[in-house]
Amino acid sequence: MKFKLILITAILIANHTFAQVFDSVAYYPKYKPVQLHHDLDVLLKKFEEIHPDYFKDTPKEIVLKRYERLKARINKPLTRIDFMNLFAPVVFGVIKDGHNYVNAPEDDLNQYVERGGVFFPLPVSIYHKKLFVNSIKAELPYKTEITGINGIAAKTIVNTILSSYNPESVEYEERFLSGDFSRLYWFNYGVAKKFTVTYTTDVGAKNIIIEGRSLKQIGKLNGQPKQPAKKYLVNYPNYGFYEFPRLSIGVIEYRACDDLDNFRPFCDSVFTKLQTGTYKQLVIDARGNGGGTTRLNQIFYEYLTDKPIAQYAEVDVKVSKASKCDLIKANRKYAGWFKWYNYLYYPIYIRQNTDRKLLLTASNGEIVKTKFEPLKPMANKLLFKGEIYLLTDCGTYSSAAIFAASFKCYHLGTIIGQETGEPTCFTGDWVSIVLPNTKLECAISDRRFVLPCGTCDGHGVIPDHILDDNNDAMDFVKKKIARNK
Repeated sequence: MKFKLILITAILIANHTFAQVFDSVAYYPKYKPVQLHHDLDVLLKKFEEIHPDYFKDTPKEIVLKRYERLKARINKPLTRIDFMNLFAPVVFGVIKDGHNYVNAPEDDLNQYVERGGVFFPLPVSIYHKKLFVNSIKAELPYKTEITGINGIAAKTIVNTILSSYNPESVEYEERFLSGDFSRLYWFNYGVAKKFTVTYTTDVGAKNIIIEGRSLKQIGKLNGQPKQPAKKYLVNYPNYGFYEFPRLSIGVIEYRACDDLDNFRPFCDSVFTKLQTGTYKQLVIDARGNGGGTTRLNQIFYEYLTDKPIAQYAEVDVKVSKASKCDLIKANRKYAGWFKWYNYLYYPIYIRQNTDRKLLLTASNGEIVKTKFEPLKPMANKLLFKGEIYLLTDCGTYSSAAIFAASFKCYHLGTIIGQETGEPTCFTGDWVSIVLPNTKLECAISDRRFVLPCGTCDGHGVIPDHILDDNNDAMDFVKKKIARNK
């Protein structure tokens, strides 16, 4: 299950007046109300066709009224950014599902960048609906609270940005969107060359005026206080390995469930080191892992356990014409394996897999339910047999939360930290659709996942040792191991 980082857009929450922030930008074309109404009708129809439970959190009759009120507000031509800002909170606020989203149009953003456009100039983090400076290189000290921008309260800005993205965990939402704040601010509030930033000090609120910066300049400001240097023995962008030799601890940073090609070589290298007898404990740090593909998890389990294991208890797929098209497109990369003279075999090939065949031949609208039994991982001579600890937090999401759920359900070790951002019962994956007039690309979840030992109560994986925000999970593990020596 791939979870890509995207530009999410939003507007003032429903009880605020909608402002067309890009109305006067001449190089952005406008679309007639009839075109925008048609796009909304298509989007609602697609949600009803594709999503397995779109009306779970909000009754259908209320949703339909919201759509009608939304259409009534669209009574003059809009740019697609303004249109997107207007519909996103209504459409995606229906259900808590972080796998539904709209991709902000990159070409519109690129036009602005190519014209020398500037953005809000400071890297920030969002925490508990507040804004904090997230740089040691900026004009304001690291972690300074920003209480307003250009006369608008920070809380209003945060609510605006969060309003159209409705995942299962607010904490995850805040962390996920923090890194794109400057772009998100631009999408919501439009062009500004200078920014009056109101911030807190020991003697009260103060203002500072800062010139806007390019995205490249803002990127160069990224920098937090130096942490103790880690000497990685093996390191890739999405995962790394270091050690605490005095405590006989090896640490795998599982940063993203991505880069399948390099993951097995990484594991072979790391678990060969773990076989030396130097390491009695293994810590897997999955904090901040926003997901990727569960195929990495399946490989990982081979090195961690010889017990039967499953990543899902049940998966329910809503079959639709769009999901079938998506499935065929996803498998089209295999078409190159066939010569032109047996290319006609390709449609048969993609139906040879039992699951694919079932989804392609089922009736549209049908829910295909699949239950999973635990299976033993492939035998692996590099299997680690010491104690294993898993670190999680609200940033452990999607495929990483699936890894944590199986880890806990099958008793592979001890989990320390915070509840995962993804619940153990959720709707996910997605089908991509393109709106016919504005060409905005949206994603709609098409399946429901129940994880091993999962409950549909909205909770994620609960650690064995729950720590609050001020505790460091790694220090907790080190002290726990030191006490047991």
